[in-house]
Amino acid sequence: MHEGSSVASLLASTARPVKDIILETRDLLTTTTARLAERSLPSELASAGDPGTYSLKLLPGAASRGAQSAYYLGESIRVAWQAPAGHSRRDWIGIYPVTANFSNQITTASSKGCYVYIHPDSNLLAEMVVGDSVFAGAVKGAATRSKDGAARKRASDPANVLRGEALFSSTALPFRVGTYELRLHHGGTHAVLVQSKPFEIAVCDSGDIVRVLGCGDAAPAASSDQPRCNGDGDADGNGAGSTAMGDIESLAQALLIVANKAFAVTDSRATLIADGADSALAEPDAGRDVTVQTDVIEPLLSVHDSFAVDAVLDEKRARRFGYAIKEYFGVEFSPDVLVHAAKHSATVHDVARRIAEARRALSTYSSGSIKT
Repeated sequence: MHEGSSVASLLASTARPVKDIILETRDLLTTTTARLAERSLPSELASAGDPGTYSLKLLPGAASRGAQSAYYLGESIRVAWQAPAGHSRRDWIGIYPVTANFSNQITTASSKGCYVYIHPDSNLLAEMVVGDSVFAGAVKGAATRSKDGAARKRASDPANVLRGEALFSSTALPFRVGTYELRLHHGGTHAVLVQSKPFEIAVCDSGDIVRVLGCGDAAPAASSDQPRCNGDGDADGNGAGSTAMGDIESLAQALLIVANKAFAVTDSRATLIADGADSALAEPDAGRDVTVQTDVIEPLLSVHDSFAVDAVLDEKRARRFGYAIKEYFGVEFSPDVLVHAAKHSATVHDVARRIAEARRALSTYSSGSIKT
């Protein structure tokens, strides 16, 4: 018995050091990988052109306040980009948590599908599957800049730049509250050309959902009367204090918007605009703009629609929907529960009724009506 106790004590005493060693080794591998990758940067960036001609600028989201960019969970993120006219057509932007990467020169963390190509050509577009969300944006055309104001006409001149917009939506969005950054990478590599300023993904009070998210992807101008985000609103962080949401119909309308953000899909297609006519995507010529048109499709039209297709809800969408319900309404639904409900053709209204019941029960418990 004594020997068994000694062995248990020995294992307990070594558990912490072993854990620390594992963490230290992981951090060392991460930093070493980044440093080794940085050594290959000069060759990868040799064809990138003038680094000063690349830029990223986040366009205001519904939660933005002043110069601070912020977006509500599920809201599309739009970014204005600039690149040399001769940039690689495989240049791409990824979204990452601000703490995900050790180096500002090389990206070592996975984007987990949260990326878009800023200016894909026909070859790149041929690789996509219809419905993918990783090809989205628009090239607004060429612009020139020169210290002496002289016009520059050669496409190879790094002072000739293209400007456009990229759109992150659907599965290209990180579906977690937190602080993120954008990174523009060169030519299908992980060499970083430029980073954006950090931005927030947050949630609003549940009573504000229809007002701030019900107008689609249009981003209203920031003002002092913006709805509160969690963190500067109610103490419990679920928005229950702003409205009891006793009206199930109102709750169902808000949930419909949240569900559409969780289940949204995109449809991207490329066109070449020349003399007012559209044609298949080709290399851009002077005076012609290449556009990748992206439609964000929100599949649910009514609160009485089933939130599954043919009674099937895949695990990824169930996780997104469950997380959104927790963050916006303060009620936890496990993915398994939502998948099971989908098999029985549950509607948005059915889920809204369950949320209302759960919130009433939680409110009663927190008010002290239930005593032990």
